[in-house]
Amino acid sequence: MPFRRTFACRQCGQLRRADGDSPAQPVAPPKCCGAPMQMLFHEQVLAATQLTAEKRVEWLRAGGGFERRGGKRPWKPVMRPVES
Repeated sequence: MPFRRTFACRQCGQLRRADGDSPAQPVAPPKCCGAPMQMLFHEQVLAATQLTAEKRVEWLRAGGGFERRGGKRPWKPVMRPVES
């Protein structure tokens, strides 16, 4: 069974999946808008799917932060930079 990674385009906000053999095996990022796409963590993917493509571009430029909150979809996108 392939191991899937999800990538996002920082220019247009499109999401794309790429299959790998295992979590340890690096996957070359697909290209979109002439540049390599950014790989997202699982929690970032769950947060990103709640946004439109336009809002996703803003969110990625703000750092792609996320927070765990209650509810059916607990991972929410955060537009402000996340403090450590």
